[in-house]
Amino acid sequence: MIKMVLVNGFPGSGKTTFERLCLNRLDAYGSIASTIDFVKQIATWCGWNGEKTPEVRRFLSDLKELLSKAPWGDVPIEKIKSHCRAKQFELEQFDMGDQVHLVFVDVREAKNLDKMKREFDAITLLIRRPADMSMTR
Repeated sequence: MIKMVLVNGFPGSGKTTFERLCLNRLDAYGSIASTIDFVKQIATWCGWNGEKTPEVRRFLSDLKELLSKAPWGDVPIEKIKSHCRAKQFELEQFDMGDQVHLVFVDVREAKNLDKMKREFDAITLLIRRPADMSMTR
C-alpha cells in the first residue's frame, strides 16, 4: 500500500536531508518523488545546465505551471501518480502489496499541496530551520 507524505519548506530547509534520513531507515519501503523533477528533465533537454539563478527558477516555475494546465491533465501530478503505481506494482510482484511504502513528495505550491492532500489522502509535513521561522512572522 502506498502512503504519501507531502514535504514542504523553504529552499535549504533540509527537506531532502530529512527524506534521505527516512529512506535510510525505510530501505525498499520508501522513495522520493517531486512535482518539479519532470520539469527539470525537460529544461535539461532544452539546454539547461542545472544552474539555479532567479531567472531559471522563474522559468522552471512557469514551465511547471504550463505543464499543470495541459489539456490532457496535470503533467507533474500525473508523474507522481505514475511513480506511485510503479511502486505499488513492485510491492505486488513480491507479494508485499499490504506493506506500507512511503512516498515523500516535494511540493511547494499551496494549491498543489491541497489538491494532492485530498486526491491521495496524503499527510503534509513542513520542514523548518530556526532561521526559516523568522521569515514567516
